[in-house]
Amino acid sequence: MIYNAMSKVHGVVGVMLSLVCYSASAQQNMSLLNSTSVEYAPVVSNDGQYLVFQSNRNAGFKLYESKKQDSIWSEPQSIDPINRYANTDLSIIGSPYFSEDGTTLFFAAVFGDTYGDLDLYYSVRKNNNWSKPEHLSDQINSKLPETSPSLNVTGDTLFFLRKGTDPSAPTCGKVFFSIKTNDKWSAAQPFVATQASCYTRLQQTYAMGYYWADADNKQQLLQSVNGTVKKQDVLSNYISTIRSNSKTSWITPKEEELIYVSNGDIYDAPLAYNTHIKGTSFIGQVKDSEKGHAIVPSQMILSDSAHSESHLFAMPTDGEYKLYVPAGYKYQLKVIADKYDTLVKYFVVNKDEWFRMKNEDVLLMKRKRKMVFNVSDKDNGKNLKVKVKVTNKNTGEEIFLDENNQQDGRYTVHLREGDEYSVEVNNVEGYTFVKKDLSADATDDFSIPVSKIKTGTSLEIEDIFFDFNSYKLSVNSYAELDKLVQWMKTNKKVMVQIEAHTDDIGSDEFNNNLSDKRAKEIVLYLTKKGIQSSRMKAKGFGKEKPRAEGDTEEARAQNRRVELHILNIQQ
Repeated sequence: MIYNAMSKVHGVVGVMLSLVCYSASAQQNMSLLNSTSVEYAPVVSNDGQYLVFQSNRNAGFKLYESKKQDSIWSEPQSIDPINRYANTDLSIIGSPYFSEDGTTLFFAAVFGDTYGDLDLYYSVRKNNNWSKPEHLSDQINSKLPETSPSLNVTGDTLFFLRKGTDPSAPTCGKVFFSIKTNDKWSAAQPFVATQASCYTRLQQTYAMGYYWADADNKQQLLQSVNGTVKKQDVLSNYISTIRSNSKTSWITPKEEELIYVSNGDIYDAPLAYNTHIKGTSFIGQVKDSEKGHAIVPSQMILSDSAHSESHLFAMPTDGEYKLYVPAGYKYQLKVIADKYDTLVKYFVVNKDEWFRMKNEDVLLMKRKRKMVFNVSDKDNGKNLKVKVKVTNKNTGEEIFLDENNQQDGRYTVHLREGDEYSVEVNNVEGYTFVKKDLSADATDDFSIPVSKIKTGTSLEIEDIFFDFNSYKLSVNSYAELDKLVQWMKTNKKVMVQIEAHTDDIGSDEFNNNLSDKRAKEIVLYLTKKGIQSSRMKAKGFGKEKPRAEGDTEEARAQNRRVELHILNIQQ
């Protein structure tokens, strides 16, 4: 059976007003969880959809999981991959704890590979089930009993209790912690900030710096502030007023309910508004502001309102960050990443703001580098006033430069550091077209020599595509051909021959025929775009004129090409 706290609470009328309004239907939302045996240590996943607890309903304490369906917790199911790992009915498995994303379940157990009386393990959710238990590092487990595992919001600090450190009080635990760096846990160290002399449980809540504790025979909510741990009296008093013998409380992530144990059964109660944890957990990714992809910063430095500076946790490979800001605090976060402008971002939480999770990405601007393009006549070195198109190959951004961006033929532009670009000069009367690749890291001064149009000159037309063994143009070719149309219209006196070449696969006859049809297909396209057919000829050379020797794919790719040959310039 399951119960809801409905009775009047003496001396805490304001705190308990929400209990009076608790609906009759809500009384049934946990009715399937309890049995005639003991249920203990309930924990709810951060998304509020799963509840795991320990129970001895089938001999020995094991773990059971329930899923919320239409506000009702379903019939709990044994977590068999964990429970059967013990290979004995008289096992002890308990103290469950979800990671922040709900994909990892930590717990304490006695198995065949346990070092002492009780060790810490974890299991990973796979295909809607849990994996077999994995033994945590010997940097954490010892011959003494370890229990009550919990993680901070960032997932890189594990808190737990180690009992028996004081032989005179073997059931009392001391709080220890371990820090994960590069997927390895550090040697466990005592958490010296804690004040209680005897813990029987301590677990981190989903609000960083807040802990549930059973300490010195009292259930408490603790908050870590400036290196010390303080009891939150309002919520601690509220817990004790619900039932005098309540144990192992847990607040659901949205802070709508308090889930707790009394006399071996699981109960829930509405959580009064003025008992909520205060502060905000910010969660998001560090991203490129233009492309939106994740970035892994080289450094993140956090300063609180007192300006005490400290380095944040190591960044995971997906660029995700998690930061808890207590109510009434203003945090400054400095984010440093290679090739990006350093960002200073402020996180402010009002002193009366109740705890919540907030998604907020950190957007970094790619550092810009000043580049100068020197466009000149290839023969005499004279600078030219032309139009230049710069395309970012990484983002697709197009930048157009004209006379307003130049001084004596030198064009100034700021480009994203580290990105790859193509630079094009086209539609210059009397000159050929030019397309060159550029890395924004390579140089600050980039020369673009442009040749005058001369009879007999051949120019490659890049990015012309056909289907395999076909003369039909791919739509991906239209953009380059349209540029050729504009160049032909600018240089109206030029007579050209479109020349197509193939690789060495296939017979001479097949390749000659294929290349000839491809050249004619391009002439047909240009004609439809307004270029007089009398100005153009088409010729296919097959594999007769290879640019590269060899039968490698790289060589063959170079040989498959289309060129424009200048036949004549009318006077």
